[in-house]
Parts: sequence; structure tokens; C-alpha cells
Amino acid sequence: GRHRRPEESAMRGADGHKRQGSQDAPRKPDVSFNLPSPDPGMRRSRSYEHVREPTNERERDASQFGIPGSQSMPMLGAEQGIADRFRLIHNHVAKKRYAFVVGIALGALAVLYGSNHEVVNTYTSPLVQSIVDELSTRMPMSSLRVQLTEQLQQMPEFRMPGLWGASAPQDDAPPPEAASGHRPGLIAAARNMSALHPVVMIPGIVSTGLEMWAGRDCAKSYFRQRLWGTLSMVKLFLMDRECWMEHMEVSGVDGSDPPGIKIRAASGFESADYVIGGYWVWALLIENLADLGYSPSNMWVGAYDWRLPYDALERRDSYFSRLRYHIEMFKQVHGQKICIVGHSMGANVWLYFQQWVSSPHGGRLSSAWVHDHIAHVVLIGGPVLGTSKAATGLLMGESRDFTYLTGKLGALVDSVLSPRLRRRMMRAFPSTQTLLPMGGSAVWGDADFAPDDPPAGADGRPDVTFGALLQQSLPNGTGHAPLLTTEEVTRALEADAKASQRVANDAKTKTFSMLYDTSLKEPGDLFHPGERAWVNPLATPLPFAPNLTMHCLYGVGMPTERAYVVVPGASAAAGDGDGAPAVDEVPFLIDRTANDRPSLVNGVRLTDGDGTVPLVSLGYMCLRGWRARSRLYNPSGSRVVIREYEGEVPSTPGTRGTKSADHVDILGNVDMIMDVLTIATGAGHDLRDQIVSDIHRIADNVDERIARAFARTSDGPAAAAKVDSGGPLAMQRVPNEAGSPGQQPGPEAVAASIGPDTGDAHKKAAQEDVDDQQLAQKDAVLEHREAAGSHKDEAGRQEVDHQDEEAAPTRNVTHQQVRDEL
Repeated sequence: GRHRRPEESAMRGADGHKRQGSQDAPRKPDVSFNLPSPDPGMRRSRSYEHVREPTNERERDASQFGIPGSQSMPMLGAEQGIADRFRLIHNHVAKKRYAFVVGIALGALAVLYGSNHEVVNTYTSPLVQSIVDELSTRMPMSSLRVQLTEQLQQMPEFRMPGLWGASAPQDDAPPPEAASGHRPGLIAAARNMSALHPVVMIPGIVSTGLEMWAGRDCAKSYFRQRLWGTLSMVKLFLMDRECWMEHMEVSGVDGSDPPGIKIRAASGFESADYVIGGYWVWALLIENLADLGYSPSNMWVGAYDWRLPYDALERRDSYFSRLRYHIEMFKQVHGQKICIVGHSMGANVWLYFQQWVSSPHGGRLSSAWVHDHIAHVVLIGGPVLGTSKAATGLLMGESRDFTYLTGKLGALVDSVLSPRLRRRMMRAFPSTQTLLPMGGSAVWGDADFAPDDPPAGADGRPDVTFGALLQQSLPNGTGHAPLLTTEEVTRALEADAKASQRVANDAKTKTFSMLYDTSLKEPGDLFHPGERAWVNPLATPLPFAPNLTMHCLYGVGMPTERAYVVVPGASAAAGDGDGAPAVDEVPFLIDRTANDRPSLVNGVRLTDGDGTVPLVSLGYMCLRGWRARSRLYNPSGSRVVIREYEGEVPSTPGTRGTKSADHVDILGNVDMIMDVLTIATGAGHDLRDQIVSDIHRIADNVDERIARAFARTSDGPAAAAKVDSGGPLAMQRVPNEAGSPGQQPGPEAVAASIGPDTGDAHKKAAQEDVDDQQLAQKDAVLEHREAAGSHKDEAGRQEVDHQDEEAAPTRNVTHQQVRDEL
């Protein structure tokens, strides 16, 4: 892919210089919005859905296959018809969440087709031959066409184009909504908006390319090529799956590299603008920011190795130090505080960094560092309280993404990418544990009820409950019974982790550890969170930053996986035939035959969200937990704004659209982009809450359950032993309702516990610790008194909704005043 294409070489003279009139390097894919110019003499704006000439390895991958926008050699007759059909398939399928699954199925079918037509006979490795034999057994050629057509037609928003002998479709026209106006950056520029706050973007999981810098013999030819994010990944995976897995895995215990292997995150804007061909991720937002004067001098993509546990990001790659230095450099050069934009897991990475930067175990900087350097934090689709799919992925390698294909095609996918292999991948990427559900039963429910259950019916109970994360079918199809709650799944994962370490010498078992604390913490514990709890917003308050504004931007109205109907999976887990030990068997599989549409589809119970993250995780902390009047999780009263986006279905089926609420496609939502531009240019104080979902009712339920959990611990024994993170709430000594604090060790005792050579400095630090504990207890008293009263009436809710109007945009509050108030 690094060599010059023939058509490019033809444009150069014998001396190698470009000829007169030849173009420079190919343009980057055009993703602007299409608007016919009012002046016929003006150049027409480029189409939003148009994909430009490729400029790098990933985009050249796409051009080799005739994806729209490539300028490959012209084809005639039947070849042109095939290209047209493939182009329509690409436009229909490229944006779908199941594209990866469909790709596996199509790839498997291609292997079968090739084997029958002696196309792959030159690749007679044992791996390829075993795949061909397996696929031939599971999928006879006579049923390929019928099975594939039926499955694709069942998928949402999909219409099967003519593939086998039908007339070729016309070229896709740009979707009508793309012609409704200029892209947001041009609109903002016309309003005289310009760059103000430097922007630092933090991508989410799997959206950053990973390159190979050192590897085994099986991958030597991939030096500095991406093993994640381009077709090079697909090529190596299909030709030598074990080699690819061996290079992509890191230690599930500490995130260390396998011996002799070095995979590192790509850098620059190209690290996250596109993945595999022309599938845009951050490209649209970057282009719109550029319309306002942003460039590499005041905009940076903080790409990172998303496989690693967060502490390893700093230990191995110095990521948090580099992030800090970029922010400090931008502040010094431009004289403005920074706007942080984190998408998906990037939001969780930033929340972790906020704790790291001032911790004595991390950056060791001032507790006011965030206040001094950050103006806005924008969380786009942030899984702040985790996701259900992370728990099931780690436990059994299952999620909704693998339930779209059923029957023989589903078995075909499982034969290539089995549940146990998928679980092995999840456990080999320790960062996925930061996406586990946070808050235990108070947030995610118990066997009888969950805060985000649908509204109660006539009998006072909801028709379905999400409280049990895993459910099982009752005999004779009479309903479903709870099997495991979210807390019980967490305990099961902890048991799996311990078992994997006991058999760590078995090469077929992936050893991993549970690295993070996902439980609900008591008020007295919040001001001294351990490092394991930095990922948990219910265990760590926001930093001191009274002038900071948090913006929570996310989509709603998308069916999102929340709970699962399962069947025993031990026998299916052994489908790989590689002799896995019993400890590595998959305990459950999603029951794809369980359906009660629209709430239960192929064994997956659906709720409101953005298609990946449930609404309770997207919105609760932003609506209630971090609101300025809550001194528990937001001690300095940072302003919090919520902006929800209800997606619109594109007029052209299969396209990604410009008003999508999907977890990834929201990065191309024109309303969301305009809001980010408004924030970055200094007009963020004009933004107010935009709520269209049922998050108020859900937040009321969560508040009630958290209040009950706190009341149980405060009324219980004065002290009790801690339990594991997945278990019940830790019973710590907290003040009772009357406000009498529990007995605390004096500074001498605390200093003595540090070591024999404590000295005055240690004694002073110990005294500060005691003072902080007492302040936390006083804070807890206020919270308990509030929780003991009745919940907010409608007037109180309006006060919460408009708290940003009551608070001045800029508050002159000192840290000492906050402490005095507490």
C-alpha cells in the first residue's frame, strides 16, 4: 500500500517530478454537508455522504474494492454492474452495528465459494483447510443464497439489493437531509464564531488505530502497519487468527506486553478520524472545528492504547503525563483554558485522569489543577455508570452484536468467532472492565425491580424488569425467571478471575484479574478513594473546579441492550475443539429463540439509550449526581448541562444520516456538532438543558434506592468489615442521623501507622486526613438528613432543571469557602 499507484506514476515525468497540471496527494474523504449554492457561479459544496480519494493505507484499502469515491480504473459491462451492486451494499451496510458480524459471514462464504472454485488452493495451510472443512459441514453450498438473503432482509433499516442476476441499481444520491444546509462549521463561521478554547479530543474504545512495532515471525511483514483499524487487521485475522490474537492480547492482570511483541497506538488526527476504509469516526467534528480556525496548533487528539488498564497507560506509555503536558502547553501558548471532548470510553478516561492528576499516587499536582486549566468537559455518549454488554462480554463473550444472525448463519459466525474466543478477547483487553456497571443494585436493580424498568402497569408492577441481568425461560413458554443480578454477575467474574489464576500455567486459559471497584460508596469514603475506584463516579467526587462546566451530550430513543435471556452454554463453549479446561468453559449463551418484540429480540431485552449505553448510565450522574446543589459528588458546584438528541431515521435506508442518535454516529449529528462548536468558541454559557427522555423518572428511582442504601449503613453497626466490590454496600463507620461522628483515630495513631520514621510532615498530613474525614462526615449528615425527607416535588425538580440559570456563569469561590460551607 506504500507504493505509488500506476495512474499516479503516469502523471510524473522521467525525472520523477509532477507534470504540469497534475494534482498533489489525493484529498481526504469529503464529509461536508451538501447545499446547492444560491449563486450559480459559485462552486457547489461537496456532498456529506461523498467519500473522497483515499490518502492513506486505510482509505486505499477501500479503494481497491471499488467503494464509492475511489478513482480506480474504469470498468465496463458486467464488471461495472458488480461494482454498482457492491457500492449499494457498502452504502447500506457500512454504518450498521452488525457490519462486523455480517463481514465475518460474508468472508466465510467467500472461503467456501473459493474452495469450490479452486480459488484458494494456493493457500493450503492447515488453518485454511480446517476452516473450509468446518464451513462445508455447517453450511452446505445449496443453502447459502437462501440463508444469507433471509438473514440480511431481517436486519433493521436494510433492503436487500439485487445480487444474483437482478438489474443493477442506480448510483445512490446524497440523502435529502444532507442538502438541508451547510455543515455546522460554515454556519458558525458565518455567525462570526471563531476558535477560542484549545480542544483536546479523547477517543473511545476500539476507535484508535493500533500499529505493530515489534512482533513474531508470523507478523513480521506488518511492521508499522495497523493490526487494528484497517483491512490489514482483517487479512491477518482470517489468514492466521492465532497470530493476530497473540499480538493483540495484553496481560489481563497488569496490561503488560507479551515477550517480543510491541503494539502501540497510532498518533495524530489519522489515529481516530476513520477506521477500516472510509468509516468516519472523528473526521466530521475535526473538519467542522477547522472551519472555525482550529488546526494542530490548538487542537489535539489524545490517542491511546485502548486495550490497557488505565494505570498501565501511564506506567507503559506515559499517556496521562503527555495529556497533562499538552493541556499545560495549550494554556500557556494561547492563554485560554482547555475544552476537553471525550467520546464513549474517552469520557471514562478523562474522569480517571481528573483523579490521577492531583493524587499523591498519580500526578501529584495541585488539587486546583483542573480549575486552573480546564474550562469545559464535554462527554459525548459517555458510559459514565458502565454498560450491560461489558458484563456479559467478560462473563460469556456474548452481546447483542452477535444475535442479529440466527440459525445456520449464526452457527457459521460462532464457528469462526466463537463465544469463548470473544470472551478471551474481552479479558485480554483489561480496559473493558472500566465499562462494567457501576453502583450495584442501587443503580442497576435487583431480582424484583430496576430503576429504569418501564412504567408500572395497571397492577402497579412493570410488565418486564431489567433487575436480573441474566434471566432464564420458564417451562412451556410461561415467562422468564431471574437468574443473576448485576452484582451477582460481578461476583461471578471475581470467581472466574481467581480460578483463572489458579490454572495460570495452562496456556489455553486467559489469566485475568478484577482491577476496579464498581460498588456504591458511602459518603465518608468519597474523599479518600483508592486508585481502584477512580473509574467509579459514585466513589469519587469531581475535583475542585467551581468555574468548570460539564456537558453531557448523548443520543436517546435507540433500542439498547439491558438484560438477557440465556441458556446453559458449557457444551457450546467447547465448540472450538481445542480442549479448553473446564474453568474456561462459557457458562451461558444468549437464547436467540426468545422473542417478545419489541422489548425482547433474539434473547436481548431492550431499553432506551444510544444503542450501546443504557439511559441510566448516560444521564443519571449528569442530571442528579453532579448537579451543583449536590455537595456529595460535586463539592465545588461545577455547572452541569445535559443535551439529549433524539435521532431521526435517514431518508435513504442504510446511510448514517446527519441527525443520528447512535452511539458512534452521533459524532456526525449536526446538532451535536453545533453544540460542541458553541462550547469551544466560548458561547457554552448559552446552552441549557435539552431533555426528551424519561431520565427524570429513572433518576427519581435511583435517588430513592441510594438513599435507602445509605440509611441502612448509617443505622447499622458502627463498624463492619469491607466486602468485595460486587457485594453489598461496604459497612463503614459514618455519622448517625443525630450527627454524632464515629470515633476517629488521632493524628499520632495515623502517623504511627505509616512507619517508624514519620516526622512532623507525616503528622501534619495525618492531621489533614483526619480533618478531611470529619468534613466528609459532616457532608454525609447533610445528605442523610435530605434523604430522610420526602423526595422532590415538581417545584423542586424545576429548581434542579434550571440550576444553571440560578448559578452565575463565573463564581468566585475559594477552596476554603467550600470546606467551610461543608
